[in-house]
Amino acid sequence: MRQFGGLYFAGTPSPGHQAIRYMGSAFIYLVSGIYGNFYPDPQKYNFSHYLMRGVLLLVIASLLDSLNFGDYPLISFDVLYLIAFSIPLSFGFHQLKLLPQVVIVTLIIMITPLLQKLLGYTDIPIDIPIFPEKERSIDLIAEIPTIFKHWLIDGWFPLFPWLSFSFIGVILAACAKNFLVL
Repeated sequence: MRQFGGLYFAGTPSPGHQAIRYMGSAFIYLVSGIYGNFYPDPQKYNFSHYLMRGVLLLVIASLLDSLNFGDYPLISFDVLYLIAFSIPLSFGFHQLKLLPQVVIVTLIIMITPLLQKLLGYTDIPIDIPIFPEKERSIDLIAEIPTIFKHWLIDGWFPLFPWLSFSFIGVILAACAKNFLVL
């Protein structure tokens, strides 16, 4: 395929653009894990505080999907949904000792390809418009297994493996706190 202007003629992004996108995404999750567990003192806030943060972000993400893109929310599982889910999960993860944290991160990364092989992998997640074209009708109930799979392994930013980056951010925040205390 010939490349022109950073994009292949087939419409797929160049490998360099894909690498930058994934590095940027990893950075976002590392920062979200660090911010959620470093700047606000987790000892001062309980789980409900972090749960409400996640719910608020989930509402914002849902409104963006619905109002901006015209799609049903919580379908393709993109970046804001992942951060919304990772905020309260990171709080619980933060309560663990270092060894279980490392084991969990390693398991998430190692289990991801197994889940993709077991459940199958969809290259492009579905988007279900709120107001579909007349010829196209979609049964939301029938799509629930596909939607769940998007959340788990093949959405734009599924829990497996992307949750591990937020958890790595939690570990880095704890290391930074310990380093600054010394």
